[in-house]
Amino acid sequence: MLSGRVLPRVGFNGVVAAAVSWGTAAVLVHQLPWTVGILPATAFLAGAAVAWWLTRWHWLAWFAVGALWTTAHIHMRLADWLPVEHQGSDFAVSGWVDGFPNDSGGQVSFPLRVEAGEPDDIVPDRLRLTWYDPPPDAVEPGSVLDLVVRLKRPRGLVNPGGFDYARWLFQEGYGATGYVRQGNPAAHDTGGIARQWLVLRAQLADSIGAAAMSKDAAALQTALSIGERFGFEDSHWRTLQRTGTSHLVAISGLHVGLVAGLIFLLGRWVALRMPTAAATRNAELAACASLLAAGLYAALAGFTVPTQRALIMLVVAQLALVGRRSVSMSSGLSAAVLLVLAWDPAAPLSASFWLSFVAVALLWQLARLEYSRAAEQGASRPVAGVARVQWYMSLGLVPVTALFFNEVSLISPFVNVIAIPLFSFVLVPLTLVAAALVHVNGVGEYLVAYAGFPLQWAWNMLTAVGEWPWSSVLLSPPPGWVLAAAALGTLAAMAAWPLPARNLAWLTLLPVLWWEPARPDRGGAVVDVLDVGHGLAVLVETRSHTLLYDAGALYRSGFDTGREIVVPAMRAKAWETLDTVVVSHGDNDHAGGVPAVLAAFPGAQVLMGPDVELPGGEICRTGQAWTWDEVRFEILHPDPAFHYRGNDSSCVLKITTSAGSVLLTGDVEAAGERALMADPESLAADAVVVPHHGSATSSSAALVRESAPGHAVVSAGYLNHWGFPKPAVVERWQRIGAEVVATGEEGAVEMVLDPGEPIRVQGLRSRQRRYWNAYD
Repeated sequence: MLSGRVLPRVGFNGVVAAAVSWGTAAVLVHQLPWTVGILPATAFLAGAAVAWWLTRWHWLAWFAVGALWTTAHIHMRLADWLPVEHQGSDFAVSGWVDGFPNDSGGQVSFPLRVEAGEPDDIVPDRLRLTWYDPPPDAVEPGSVLDLVVRLKRPRGLVNPGGFDYARWLFQEGYGATGYVRQGNPAAHDTGGIARQWLVLRAQLADSIGAAAMSKDAAALQTALSIGERFGFEDSHWRTLQRTGTSHLVAISGLHVGLVAGLIFLLGRWVALRMPTAAATRNAELAACASLLAAGLYAALAGFTVPTQRALIMLVVAQLALVGRRSVSMSSGLSAAVLLVLAWDPAAPLSASFWLSFVAVALLWQLARLEYSRAAEQGASRPVAGVARVQWYMSLGLVPVTALFFNEVSLISPFVNVIAIPLFSFVLVPLTLVAAALVHVNGVGEYLVAYAGFPLQWAWNMLTAVGEWPWSSVLLSPPPGWVLAAAALGTLAAMAAWPLPARNLAWLTLLPVLWWEPARPDRGGAVVDVLDVGHGLAVLVETRSHTLLYDAGALYRSGFDTGREIVVPAMRAKAWETLDTVVVSHGDNDHAGGVPAVLAAFPGAQVLMGPDVELPGGEICRTGQAWTWDEVRFEILHPDPAFHYRGNDSSCVLKITTSAGSVLLTGDVEAAGERALMADPESLAADAVVVPHHGSATSSSAALVRESAPGHAVVSAGYLNHWGFPKPAVVERWQRIGAEVVATGEEGAVEMVLDPGEPIRVQGLRSRQRRYWNAYD
C-alpha cells in the first residue's frame, strides 16, 4: 500500500528544456518554404554536440536534434511521393482500405495502404483515392482491393482563408492522390493485425449506428466510443465551432484519463481484497489495469495526438506512483511532447497537437493559480474557481483557434462550464458502457438507444445556443507577428511568477479579434482570381465596395466551391457585405457555388447571363455601368440582340481604375468574341482573365490583339483532363507580350491596382510557399 508520507519530488528541468528546444526546432522547420538538406542539418547537430560538451548550452543540442529529426522525417515522406514524371500514369495496385471511407452520393473517397504495386518502387505506400460509382459494399474499412488507379502527386487548392489540403495530405502520410479506373475485391488477404483491428472498429461503429435512436446520436456515440467522426455533417461542425465544443466529440486526454482513473480505483479496490501477496502490490496491479484500459481506449480512437499525449503522461504518472516518486506536471507534459514529436515529427502541423498540449498546459497553470488564490483567501469557492478557469482557458486558446479555424466562439466559456462535466462524467461513461455491451443480445441495443437520449438532448441544447447570432466571431487570418504577440501576452498573463499589472497582457488578444487587411485606396482595386480547380470565381474589392464574378462549381460529392472556397476567402478579406454578384452564365463550374454565397450574403445584387435563372436577378447587357470609389465597372457583352446562349452569352465585365484595367471574359467563345469586336477599343486592358479556361475555342487572335494585356490569368485545374490552358493559346497570349499565370500552377492569383503604381500580379502559392507544395 502507498504510505502517507510526502513523496520525494523529481525535478526534470532538463526534460522541460529539451521539449521546448526540440519543439521550437520542429515548428521552425515546418515553416520553411524549402526543405533543408540532411548534410547541413547534420553539420549543425555536430556543432551543437560540441557546444554540449564544452559549454552548458544543452538546449542548443536538443534544438539541433529536433531540427535534424524533423528534417529527416520530411525527406523520408517526400521521397515516398509519386515522382513528377509519373503524374497522370496508370498503376496496378493491391492493398487494403486503412481508414473509414467517405461516401458522398455516387463516389467514395478512401485511404489505401498499398501492399503491392506495379512498378513497386514507384507507387507510394499510402494513397488517397476516389472511386466513382463503385460496386455495392466494395469499399469498407479493411476491404482488400485490386485496382487500376491514375495518380498524381499530393496537391491542394491554395486560397485566402482556405483549407490547406496539401498540408493535410503530407501530415497523413499520403504519397499520391488519384481515382480508380478499374477495381475489384481481392481474393487474397493482407494487412495483418492493423487491418483486423480496423475491421473490429468498423463493426463496432456499424452496431452503434444500427442501434442508435437518431442520426445525431449515432454520430456522437461513434465519435465518443471509437474517435471516428464520419457521421458528422457540415451542420454538426458548424454548431461545434460556434459553441467552442469541438473537443467534446474528440477522444481527448480528459476522456482517456477519466477511463484510466476509474479503472485504477476499481483495480485497487479489487486488489486490496485479494490475498496478502496481491494486496501488497495493489498500486502496481491497479496501475497495470489502468494503463491497459487507457491503451485499449486510445487504440479504439486510432491513437490520435491527444490520446498519445494522455497515454505518455499516464505512463509517467503510474511509474512515479508505483516507484513512490513525485514527478512535476511540467516534466510529464514535456516528456509527452518529446515522445510525440519523436514518433510523429509532422504532429505540429495539426490543430489537435496544439489544442491538446496548450489546453493541458493552460489548465495546469490556471489550476495552480486558483489553488494559490484559495490559499491566500483562506476559503475555497469551487464554482467560481471552475468558471474562472474555463474563462481564462478560452482566452488562452484564442491564438490557436484563430490560427487554425479563423473563428472564435464568444459563448465557449459559458457553454463549457456545463458541457465539460456533463460529457466527461455522464455522457462519455454512458456511451462507453453501451458500446462495450452493444453485442450482448437483448441488452446492448437497448443500452445504445437509451444512452442516446441524453446525448440527443445535450446536442439539441448546443444547436440552440449555436444559432445565436453573436455566439461566435469570424476572423481574418492575422499575420504571424500578431499571433506571436498574443501567445506571449497569454504567457505573461498566466505566468507562475507575479508580474505587475499582468492582466493588461490580455490586451494583446485584441488585435487577433479585430485584425482586418488593408483595403485599396480610392481609385484602386484588388482582383483575386481564386483557385477553384476547373471553374471560375473572382473577387473584386474597392475602397468600400465588393463584387463577386462567378462562384465555381457544386460537385456531386457535395463539395460546394461557394461554401468551401469563395465564402472563406471573403471572410479572410474581412468582407462583411457583398454588393454585387455577377454570374457570367449558367454552367455549373461558374454558377454552381452562387446559391451558397447568396445564403451567406443575402443582400447582394445579382447580375446574370441570359441563361441563368436566379430569383431577383437582373440580366446583364451591354452598356450597363456604375462607379464605386472612382473605379468604373462596365458590362461589354452580351447585347440584348445577341441570340446565342451558353458560353457565348457570358457577361463580360471590364474594371477600370486609375492604375489600369482588368477584363473578365467568362467562357466566351468564337461567336461571343466576334460580337465583342463591334467595339474593339473597349477591350484594351492591362490584365485579362483568359476566356473559357484557356480552351482552343476561345482567345481568338483578334481578341488577344485588341486587348493586348501585360498579364493573362487562366483559371484552370492542375493537370486537368482537358489539357487547359492549351499550349497554342498560351503561346498566342505570350506573343503579344503577356505574362501568362494559371491558378492550377500558382494558386489564387492576386492583381493589385494601386493608384500611381504598376499593376502587381502574384500567385498565392509563391507568396505562401511551404515545402509540401514546393515539389510540383
